[in-house]
Amino acid sequence: MNVKALAVALGVTVLSTTLVYSLMPAPEIVEHQTQYAPISSPPPSAGLPAQIFADSLVKAASDAAPPAVSNAPSLQGTDVDGGFRVDENGHLIIDVSIKHYIDYYLTTLGESSLEDITANIRRTLESQLPEPARSEALEVLRQYLGYKAALQELQQAEAANIEAGGAAPRTLEALAARLQKLQDARDTYLSPDVAEAFFGKEQQLDRYTLEKLRLQQNEQLTAQEKAERLGRLEANLPDAMREQIQETNKFDNWQVQEAALKERHASHEEVYQLRVQTFGPEAAERLDALDKQRNKWSQRISVYQAEKQQLDAAGLAESDYRKQLSELRSRHFSDTESRRVAALDKIAKQKNDQAHENVLSTYTN
Repeated sequence: MNVKALAVALGVTVLSTTLVYSLMPAPEIVEHQTQYAPISSPPPSAGLPAQIFADSLVKAASDAAPPAVSNAPSLQGTDVDGGFRVDENGHLIIDVSIKHYIDYYLTTLGESSLEDITANIRRTLESQLPEPARSEALEVLRQYLGYKAALQELQQAEAANIEAGGAAPRTLEALAARLQKLQDARDTYLSPDVAEAFFGKEQQLDRYTLEKLRLQQNEQLTAQEKAERLGRLEANLPDAMREQIQETNKFDNWQVQEAALKERHASHEEVYQLRVQTFGPEAAERLDALDKQRNKWSQRISVYQAEKQQLDAAGLAESDYRKQLSELRSRHFSDTESRRVAALDKIAKQKNDQAHENVLSTYTN
């Protein structure tokens, strides 16, 4: 198992780590909660390469001294996400906050090794959790690291398939197949209570999204039939998820309607009234203010670009050009804005250079 490649499966930016046991809040004791013991029903992952790799990480963490790592720059000014809760009998309560906690420190992979991150998390659990919650938390950690390693193997296999000439998963069938692989990995590496706590809502939303796409692409259904079936799909969702989807749909519908209004050059009042009907008068006022702010910015950029084009065509020496360009930006923008404009200029130059190379290759090949 390639430890560095595991960063791909974690889906996170390569950052740094910190002393977990110095930041983790004390475990919360919760009364009258269901007791969970994932050790009593382990998933069928023993002997698989990804789980063997994860087991070796957790075991090595128990043998190693606490790694001497500094606080991660990426975590400075942030609060620890998630944590571990314990019921009145000392059992671990399995919920998504455990996943958030582990992921919070996994985001630092890169500046610190996965071994050090695992050792820090293990040392925290051993120092702050009572038994049996301590052993149960270590088992959850073992399962989750195995699952993450399995995802890395899955992504490597998909990348190898694409490099060999295979197609990227774009069709509904390919998407459904990939979701099934994720489900299979969770069933294999995570006990049922852990899989449900960590990914239950995500899987429910994935299934809804997949069925929604199938409905939208079903040419045998009328628009009314699609709307009715979509309504039944949404009715089966939890209230909070359904409300979130409805808000998203409202936003999407507003974007389509407003784009249509602007395409036919509708008046400002028509656009404003659509926003009032969709979001209410206060939000409509904020959107209107944002439009004015963007328009002013666009006008300032246009003036700057016109003057920059004249400067580009002046044929100045590089040092003189850079000096006058800096002065030009300072005349039109604040220091923060100047950095933003410099970044936009860099992106524009890269695009122009690439377009120039494409034209040259057309004539030389």
